[in-house]
Amino acid sequence: GLEMPVVKAVTTFGKPGVCVVSVAHRRGGFFVTHLGGSTAPLLNGAAFGAEPVQLTDADILELAGTRMRFQLRE
Repeated sequence: GLEMPVVKAVTTFGKPGVCVVSVAHRRGGFFVTHLGGSTAPLLNGAAFGAEPVQLTDADILELAGTRMRFQLRE
């Protein structure tokens, strides 16, 4: 698969109008938030909304027909 490093403070993924999320790096770790779109994103099979959800190593994020695995690197 394709590897996409998250190196900025906030990185967005998705397709406008369908599903867009942001992944933000904060002091406590990495957090994902649903920004908009008609389809709810899934984190490990469960939908989430506009409230930030902390990501952990090997979490599976699904949006707009794409599955991504979040991997922490030391």
